[in-house]
Amino acid sequence: DLDQIIEAVEEQIKLTAYTSKLQWNFKYTEDAPSIYNSPELVQIAREATVQLGLPLINLDTPFSWGEDFGYYTVKYKGLYFGIGAGIDTPNLHSEYYDFPDEIILPSIEYLFNLYLSLKSKL
Repeated sequence: DLDQIIEAVEEQIKLTAYTSKLQWNFKYTEDAPSIYNSPELVQIAREATVQLGLPLINLDTPFSWGEDFGYYTVKYKGLYFGIGAGIDTPNLHSEYYDFPDEIILPSIEYLFNLYLSLKSKL
């Protein structure tokens, strides 16, 4: 869908530029740096997950989309992770996505536990 939108926008720009005798060009960049998870913070996050008995899933490959959080991890220790909503849940930006309210309390408990772990270990 994104490719079709880009193509339509480019065609409109070309048409407008041609009829208005303007020059145009396109340049696409992905310039957010890669996110680097601090191994120390990853270990603390894993321990916080295990303490609450929550499932822990390690991805085989990194997320394929860009994220400006990478700017922080270039300069500071950081940790980027997701709190999943289940494998049967549509993707976040899908028109069918319906936030599962039942993950709110476990997420709050996890983040608070992670905060306490970080506070005591760093």
